Amino acid sequence: MPVIADLETELLRGAQTATTLFVIEYRGRNVLSIKQGFRAAARRAKLPAITPHTLRHTAATWMVQRGILFEMVAKFLGNSKEMVERVYGHHSPEWLRLAADALSSQVAEKTPRSVA
Repeated sequence: MPVIADLETELLRGAQTATTLFVIEYRGRNVLSIKQGFRAAARRAKLPAITPHTLRHTAATWMVQRGILFEMVAKFLGNSKEMVERVYGHHSPEWLRLAADALSSQVAEKTPRSVA
């Protein structure tokens, strides 16, 4: 799976300063869980309600808002296309555009034109 460019940059920077074989480490040991550190960082940022799931939800929303296909968002996040469409579909700039266009076409075809 591709890695986000900014994350790759930070991982490479972390690898240069790592004191163990692990890029993500704490006190010379690998990190088994991010929960405690994430909560502490969220508190310091005055965002105590933020969780890793919140970030995942934000990522999905941003991808859909930028027009990324539901199938691609689903594969990137490990979800089904149907779930992405159901939960995040309304964030799409093209959400229901075809339906609206179909109605516009139908109305235009059924509307009598004035004879000039």
